[in-house]
Amino acid sequence: MKRNMKIVIVLSVALVFAIAAGICIYGFLSPQRSTVYVFDGAYEAGTMLTADMLTPIQVDADIVVAGAKASVGQRFVTSADLPALLKMGDSLKTNVEEGTPLMLNLLSATGGNAIEMTMKSSAVAVTVNATPITGVTNDLEQGASVNVYVTYHTGSTTLLFEKMRVLAVHKEGTGGSLSGITLELTNEEAVQIINASGNGTLYFGLVNAGGYESVYDNADTN
Repeated sequence: MKRNMKIVIVLSVALVFAIAAGICIYGFLSPQRSTVYVFDGAYEAGTMLTADMLTPIQVDADIVVAGAKASVGQRFVTSADLPALLKMGDSLKTNVEEGTPLMLNLLSATGGNAIEMTMKSSAVAVTVNATPITGVTNDLEQGASVNVYVTYHTGSTTLLFEKMRVLAVHKEGTGGSLSGITLELTNEEAVQIINASGNGTLYFGLVNAGGYESVYDNADTN
């Protein structure tokens, strides 16, 4: 009888540990969730933001932006941000349609422009001169990845950066020739590219962002 009782106790303890382990594994493997908001209707620019204009939805706490993982709070207004935002009495900077996610760049006091919508929170945007020759093609588009080279006035050419993301392209008039490229950079990279553009000519090599292998990585393995 005592032996049977011990077996029952051991099995009970094992079951408790198994349940606890299962809960821990589920919590570890399940994606963390966060609350963001979408507009429940169409609203015009200038409309003051109020809570009854918004519908909360649950999303993964992490999203992928430009190939890198980022917190959903870096792109969208979350439940942690909304109360303070509503107290500001901010209004819409642009018209929105039903289902549009609430982002700071849509609001007049905190918003920016279309380029800011696609940038990493730690990045800066820098525009440099480009032509259909130095920029590879007149059809270069936003979202492309390029290597940046500089040919200095002394005649030497150097690879400055690899796989830099193009935030915008600029042309001379509607359908005109490529005149500039806006790149997503860190502050340090911005200083380097501005320096290089003043001391030489920048060239951009279009790369396949998904398959391009860094020459520096190759150098490390040789």
